[in-house]
Amino acid sequence: MDLQTLQSHLMGLVRTHGCLRDISHFNRVWRNAQLIAEDYPEADRMVLLVASYLHDIDFTPKDSPLRPQGSRIAAKKTVKILEEMGGFSKSAISSVAHAIEAHNPSAGISAETLEAKIIQDADRLDMLGAMGIIRNFMYAGRVGNRAYCEEDPLAKNRDPDETLFAIDHYPQKLFGLANMMNTQKAHEIAENRINFMHGFLAQIMREVGPLDGDGPPV
Repeated sequence: MDLQTLQSHLMGLVRTHGCLRDISHFNRVWRNAQLIAEDYPEADRMVLLVASYLHDIDFTPKDSPLRPQGSRIAAKKTVKILEEMGGFSKSAISSVAHAIEAHNPSAGISAETLEAKIIQDADRLDMLGAMGIIRNFMYAGRVGNRAYCEEDPLAKNRDPDETLFAIDHYPQKLFGLANMMNTQKAHEIAENRINFMHGFLAQIMREVGPLDGDGPPV
């Protein structure tokens, strides 16, 4: 089965888990994986494709006590799906399962293969840049968090608290993701997307910060 046909089949299998993990998220993870893999021609594209679309086949919410088991459950379901589909070697199925198990750090499973490292990076990249900003505010709206702290929007004189303010998630977690990437290519992409997010925060301050009377139009 060629990759395009396989992709179409996988798109019919994926389940949407809220607005943050819908088909567009899986499409972007696959796109990110392909972008990273440009520097790694030895990476198995079939493994990357399947793991991109099925890594959240059994998504477990962050506040669930089963969260650490979520990626393992997704991997087991994926193994069953691939065995029923047929045409996949045992080694290929094992590689896909490992990539899915290891993609979520809360599982405590190290990404040992190149494909697992790429999938983990590709999923993390979707938390950054313009899409990261969109997803962050979608989540904040869903749980009822405020966009920013009126008194100190950028947490200059307080500890950031992502449970209260949407943009506090950036310094509290997201800005550290670049140094957590497994591949150099993903690190470079992450740095670019984080720079974009810093620009977004700067624009927020131009719009909500103190008026100085002499600044440029915002």
